[in-house]
Amino acid sequence: SHVLLMRREAYDADLPQPVCCLTAGVDVQDDRFEVLVWGWAPGEEAWLVDRQVIPGDTSRPEPWDALTQLLDHAYTHTTGHRLPIHAACIDSAGHRTTLVYDYAAQRAARRLYATIGRDGERPIVSSPSPRRWGRNERQVPLYTVGVDAAKALFVSRLRLTKAGPGFVHLPIAEWCDDELAEQLTSERLVMTWSKGVPRQVWRKRRARNEGLDCAVLAIAALRLLNPKLQAMSDALTAAPIGGGPGTPTPT
Repeated sequence: SHVLLMRREAYDADLPQPVCCLTAGVDVQDDRFEVLVWGWAPGEEAWLVDRQVIPGDTSRPEPWDALTQLLDHAYTHTTGHRLPIHAACIDSAGHRTTLVYDYAAQRAARRLYATIGRDGERPIVSSPSPRRWGRNERQVPLYTVGVDAAKALFVSRLRLTKAGPGFVHLPIAEWCDDELAEQLTSERLVMTWSKGVPRQVWRKRRARNEGLDCAVLAIAALRLLNPKLQAMSDALTAAPIGGGPGTPTPT
């Protein structure tokens, strides 16, 4: 974590020049939402651009309204364009599951995906399974996130020391602090044995790991969005100022 803090850098805008696409990961707790917004460039070079903790009883509508306001926010690019959050994943496991389903169904057109994390050998995101809930038997697609694969990818990228494809940039900002750096590095891969068979599993080294969970969800959102990052980057450079949020499109 201390290495991450030492390499923080000043951004010249909300979104530095290479960023062309934004995804977010939303972790749901009983008393708050934790959100990280990541910017992506060709080669999946990543810039952490925002961190928000939305306090409040998440069984009440007020925190959800604040979450909507955050997810609808557009960030200023160094070119002067304003980019929206193109996709987001929200965790449905353990806290406010039915409310998460409701919210994801309402915002499906905005590419908000309800997810559940599973360990073991599986892809970062699997095909959705339908979930029915509520009095009128509404349906929402639920995406399974392979947390082991996503954590392995993210942690390997944190170890990169040279900017370029896969590198993770962190900003000089009050909210990008010791606690966040500790959360991003809160788990480690350890070897366990079961009936003589070795297996590597991720283990927490501290209680709070929301930052890592949010990073995993943002990566899952990127996989579900499947953007053409180079085309988006080229379009952003060529687009006249004033195109408004949503310029460029991810496909």
